Amino acid sequence: MDRSLAAVGKTPRAALWLVLLSLLVLGLPLTAAAQNDTGRIMGVVTDTTGGVLPGVTISAKGATGPARQTVTDSNGRYSFDNLAPGTYSVTFDLSGFAKQTSQVVVTAGQPATLEIKLQIGGQTEAVQVTGTLIPRPTLEAMSPVTTLEVEELTYRGINRVEDLLTSLPQVFVAQNSSVSNGASGTATVDLRYLGTVRTLVLIDGRRMPSGDAYATAPDLNFIPSALVKRVDVLTGGASSTYGADAVSGVV
Repeated sequence: MDRSLAAVGKTPRAALWLVLLSLLVLGLPLTAAAQNDTGRIMGVVTDTTGGVLPGVTISAKGATGPARQTVTDSNGRYSFDNLAPGTYSVTFDLSGFAKQTSQVVVTAGQPATLEIKLQIGGQTEAVQVTGTLIPRPTLEAMSPVTTLEVEELTYRGINRVEDLLTSLPQVFVAQNSSVSNGASGTATVDLRYLGTVRTLVLIDGRRMPSGDAYATAPDLNFIPSALVKRVDVLTGGASSTYGADAVSGVV
């Protein structure tokens, strides 16, 4: 009687183990089949010389589902695992190189290799051109205009406006800091050596008054050089607009 009860007690336990083993045996093929239903994309990203490119941002987008993203390692390698079969658009992006997009077909159970060589491009550089061949339409106009910008005024380091103007080829020496004998204490400008009274000086479009009771030439001492933003020199053809005092030009 005791042996019968022991046999009965062991039967449920043996049956339980048998059921667990059956489920395990049946589940292994299902797991393997599930793994074989996905694919993989892998490869190496290099430049045109064959050097590996780490840090490349790679995006893979299929027909369905969200896009996946990864970055190449120090050896330029990358991989996308567990991808559903289908066609994927893979984009490679790295600063200083042209962005490149390729199409790859993923097959279940087989890795797809995609090797990419990125071309140098996409760089923006500021190019500064200097020289005398830059076209200046003001020099070819009926009344040529020479302009001194604030940068040039600063680079020259000249404290007096009359000394700055004397450095221009169309300006002749008149009353300035280098004149001692016969100086009236004023600073004037003489365009084309036609006389200071034939050169008109304007401040923000308004005429300057004369600085001497015995001469009508404008006195540049009234202009603080630190406040000058730009100097425009117009030579020729100004008398028809400004009058007889602008025969030689306007500053």
